[in-house]
Order: sequence, then structure tokens, then C-alpha cells
Amino acid sequence: MSLDWEMLARPNQTVVVYMGLHGLEMLCAKLITHGLPEGTPAAIVQQGTTRNQRVVCGTLATLPKAAAAAMLKAPTLIIVGGVVELREKLAWFNPDQAGEQKI
Repeated sequence: MSLDWEMLARPNQTVVVYMGLHGLEMLCAKLITHGLPEGTPAAIVQQGTTRNQRVVCGTLATLPKAAAAAMLKAPTLIIVGGVVELREKLAWFNPDQAGEQKI
């Protein structure tokens, strides 16, 4: 994969990868190799904003194994950076209400 890893691994930014489930392990490893700490917060969202939404959070070091253990399926969205720590505060989406219309 030919990406500007040094730019992607700069501190104090958020990196979002669409459809990256199969490359998650390599993505995390490359970001660590290029300077992000292993403890950088990271999350993967399966089927976001649908009734099937699932979120697995961890760090660059732990997310690949956690995602594999959760047996996530595409489509997914990977989020890397401090913004992941705001998940509980910004938890606006309730999968139980997906598809409901408010009038």
C-alpha cells in the first residue's frame, strides 16, 4: 500500500478510513511504525447508523485483535485519534431507534 504514512501518523489529528476492515492490522502497524504511540485511541464501526451498528474501541495495539474477536463484517469505518475518547459523550445514535421517523 503506497500511502504517505508519515503524514497519516502525525500527532493530534483524526484519521478515518472507509472500508478498511481487511487492512486493519496493517493500518495499525504502519501508524505505529511511523510514529503514533501504541496507546493511540482507535475504534472500528460496523454498519454505522443502522440497526446492525457495532462499535469496538481500543488502541492501535489492541484494536486488530479486538475486532477479530468481535467477528466484525463489512462495511466498516476505522477512526484513529483522540476523538475516539469522546465516544460516550457523543453517543447520539441508538440502533434501537434506527429507521424511526420523528414527526
